[in-house]
Amino acid sequence: MGSLVKLFERTAKTNPISVNKNIMPDICGMETKTSYPKEKINVLLLENISEIAVKNFQRNGYTQTQRLSKALPEPDLIDAIKNVHILGIRSKTQITPGVLKAAQRLQAIGCFCIGEFRGCY
Repeated sequence: MGSLVKLFERTAKTNPISVNKNIMPDICGMETKTSYPKEKINVLLLENISEIAVKNFQRNGYTQTQRLSKALPEPDLIDAIKNVHILGIRSKTQITPGVLKAAQRLQAIGCFCIGEFRGCY
């Protein structure tokens, strides 16, 4: 895991962010145009995902990034996910059919886990 973080940090230092906010550099240094303004994309990171992840999202133009220190119980997650485009979770978050039904704008779920993941049912 440490070597992956170092790769991300090295890539961020060697590939400065483009002035065009709708261009996203990926890990290989290639740029990809987004079809929706990144500053309007809502990112929610749960379970104390690293502050470095928040800074990386924000540095890349995803200004609507929120980080919470714990997993949310299903009713709270259903309420929180309604306007979320990108959700980052760890192993305690449960992605139930009710959560997915409420996630009207969800485009991606990133699982920041080690080993077997049991969060999606």
